[in-house]
Amino acid sequence: MHHPHATQTLWGLRLLLLLGLVTIHPLSRLLPTSHGWENGIFENAQIMVLLTAGLCAAFWAWHASHMPLRWFWCMVTPLWFIMALRELSWGAALLDPIFFSFETGPEYPSSRTMPARNFIIGTAAAALLGSVLIFILTRQYRTLARLWQQKSIPVLELTFALLATALVVAAENRLRLEQILLLSHSQGQLMEEIAEFWVYSSLAVAQWYVFLTDLTTQPAGSFDLLHPRAGS
Repeated sequence: MHHPHATQTLWGLRLLLLLGLVTIHPLSRLLPTSHGWENGIFENAQIMVLLTAGLCAAFWAWHASHMPLRWFWCMVTPLWFIMALRELSWGAALLDPIFFSFETGPEYPSSRTMPARNFIIGTAAAALLGSVLIFILTRQYRTLARLWQQKSIPVLELTFALLATALVVAAENRLRLEQILLLSHSQGQLMEEIAEFWVYSSLAVAQWYVFLTDLTTQPAGSFDLLHPRAGS
């Protein structure tokens, strides 16, 4: 990277991610459990991170001067919005709650009851298929290989995301760690939401790291299938 200010900002964000990870469990015991409710503070923060990252990817795709790089960001953009839709239960979380618990908060209708469910999920599936096709047709695996060769894979951010994901799984009690974590059910729900926030934040910083690398190295994915080169 040739941008000292960007490098400093990146390391600041990495320290913030690390601080966030180590405070997930303490905060889940200290904060009001209402922060972990559906449509609560942390879930809304997750949506903001996902939408912001998606808009950034779309902006970079629009302004990319290097065509393979433009296809790369076109491939990435829908993934963020699909994750945001998933966090909103495909739109069900925007409806009025059908039940309220003082321990776990509001309960929203199942997405299966939504009239537009098939359209929403169908659109998301089409967008995901579009990303897969872009990956194949524009040979974006070459972009990934180039990033790997240049040691530009955001390993640290992806490690943070994996660690936070492990805490999400633990908070859901899939690992039977309830007695070790010393959390009530509502505190476990809060821990899950906090950990998910840091998963998405880590992925967003990882994307920014790749963007900064692309600005200086322009890793080239091939798009031969769409625009064959002479002699190819």
